[in-house]
Formats: sequence, C-alpha cells, structure tokens
Amino acid sequence: MLKVAICIPCFEKIDLLRNLLESIKKQTCQDYLVILSDDSGDDAIQNWIALSGDDKIIYHHNEHALGATENTISAIQTAFEYAPAYIKIMHHDDYFEQSDALELMINFLDCNPDLDLLFCGCRDVFSDREVAHVCTPKEISELQKDCSLLYLGNSLGAPSVLLYRNIREVPDKNLVWLVDIEFYIRLLAQKHKFGYLDQVLVTIGHDGNQMTDYCQEHPQLVLREYLYLFRKLHVLHNKKCLMQLLHVVKNQIL
Repeated sequence: MLKVAICIPCFEKIDLLRNLLESIKKQTCQDYLVILSDDSGDDAIQNWIALSGDDKIIYHHNEHALGATENTISAIQTAFEYAPAYIKIMHHDDYFEQSDALELMINFLDCNPDLDLLFCGCRDVFSDREVAHVCTPKEISELQKDCSLLYLGNSLGAPSVLLYRNIREVPDKNLVWLVDIEFYIRLLAQKHKFGYLDQVLVTIGHDGNQMTDYCQEHPQLVLREYLYLFRKLHVLHNKKCLMQLLHVVKNQIL
C-alpha cells in the first residue's frame, strides 16, 4: 500500500516548484507519489517534468485553468485513485525544512491511530523577513475543545503544514480566501481528531501571489466568504465568531 500522496497544485513559477520537488527527493521517507496538477498557461513545467524522468511524479496539465482551489481538489482526487494511507498537500512555493520532515509526520500518525490529522510548525518567508510560527500548547488545547475558533483566524497555518489520513475529503470549491479554515473546521467538526508537532518542518513562501492580491483587491469576495462560512459551519453559538463577522462587515462597509 502506498504510504503518502503529495498533492501539488501548481501555476507557473517553475523555479519554486523545482525547489519543492528537490526537498521531496531528499526525504528519508521514499514511499510516496507526487501528484502534480498544473494550471500553467504554457508547457514549461510539463516539458521539465518529462525531461526529469522521475517515475514518482504523476503529472496532469489542465486544459483550462481551474483556479487555486479546484486545482488543489483535482490533485487530491487524482491521489484517491492510488489509495494512499496519507494525503499531503504542498503548495508549489513551499518546501520541506528538513530531510526527515515527512517521516516525522507519518510516524506521529502511525503511532497515534486515534488521530486523523496532524499539523506542524512552519517558517513563514516574506520578501523582507522570516518568522517561525509554532502554536502554543494553550492554542492547540483551545482548538481541540472548539474548532470554530479557527473562524477568528487560521492559527494552524497553510495547508502545507497538514498531513491527514485518506478520509476522502477535499476542500470546498466555493471558497478561495477562507478555503483552508473551512477545510480544517469541517474535518474537525466531523470528529476527526488532530495532533500537533511543535517543530518547524515546512517553509511557507509568501511572494505576493496573484490570489492574495486578487482577494485584497476584492474585499466583497472576502465578505461573501465570511458570510458563507458563518452560515455553513453554524458558528452562531460562538459570540467571538459573531464579533469577527461583524468586524469584517464593518471593514467592508467603511
């Protein structure tokens, strides 16, 4: 049985993808397949993958660009076909911090069969600074008690910090800005327990990508997603979540 499928939704920026794939090749755990779903408008990545001859890469170039969320879904759904024990999402501008990162995450879940999800610490890299992000035990304890607190902000981090069992779940295609938060809350609300490794195992790149810029330039999209998430996840019982929604509404009106 395949141990892990590493799902990479990519869009151009071939140098960043090369960096990620090099970090995967260096992993001490080699029982993996890379599922690469390509939204690029040219054949640069496709040609490079073909020349690499790497038989651990399953590559698909989308005929029409799917967009960030549906491209991720496409990669995960392809992974289901290979029946891996675990699913690992990696965005193409992220990479593993150390060679045993994947093995550490897999071993943690192997040793804790009651857990379905595992998050880890990360290093956020911006154009002008780097910041280590590791949740405190208090933050993890509070989230384990009430996962809807993620509605207030994604304290766990980007999807590249997540490894989860093949529970055949995918992100919500209706979301872009809050897609990660919705995915985490939905899985946890379904009683999928999570663990946390307080080690920096993944680097998260923040290069001012087009999706971030687009969302920041379209605040009403952000407001719609908060309203959608608020209704879908039934967080009305949480007064902090209600205040967060009101804060977002106020910011979009003023």
